[in-house]
Amino acid sequence: MSKSVMKAEKIHGDAENSIVIALTDSGFEIAEGWGSKIFYPWADVSELSVEGPDAIQKRITASRLLLTGVFAFAFKKKTGEAFAFIDFKNSNDPIVLRFPKKSEPEIKAFFAPFKSKISSTPSNKLDNSGPDTIEQLEKLSDLFERKLIDEAEFKASKAKILGLTD
Repeated sequence: MSKSVMKAEKIHGDAENSIVIALTDSGFEIAEGWGSKIFYPWADVSELSVEGPDAIQKRITASRLLLTGVFAFAFKKKTGEAFAFIDFKNSNDPIVLRFPKKSEPEIKAFFAPFKSKISSTPSNKLDNSGPDTIEQLEKLSDLFERKLIDEAEFKASKAKILGLTD
C-alpha cells in the first residue's frame, strides 16, 4: 500500500486552515487541527485538477467563485505555489487546497500515482431535474448577469451542470 503525505492549506471562503493530506490507494485523508481527520475514498471523487498561479488568474470557474466568494479574484499570482481542486460526485462542496512553496509540477507528481483511482464516470448524467441542478443553474445565471463570469464560461459551466460534458 503506497502512501504520500504533504502539508497544505485548505481554502474555504476567506478562511485558510493548515492541513496534512495523506494519499493512499483507497483514498485521501485530510487532517485538520488536533485529531480531526476526514477520509475521502477515490470512488467519490469526480475530478482532481492541479493548477499553478498563472492558471488561477486566467480561469476562475463558477464553482470556484461560489466556493471562495469574492476571494476567487484575490488569489495572488505567486511563483512557488500550486492549487489542487477536488470535486466530488454527490456533493456541492469541492475542496480547494493551496500548496505554498510547491510548484505545479511537484503537486502534479504528488497526485499522479493516484489519478487512475478516480472514476471517470460522470456524476449526474441524465438526472438533471433535481433541486440541486436548478439551484446551480440559478446561481450560475446570477454570476453571469452580474458579469462575474463571461459567456463562454457560462455556457461551459451550464453544460457541465446539465451533464452534457465531462
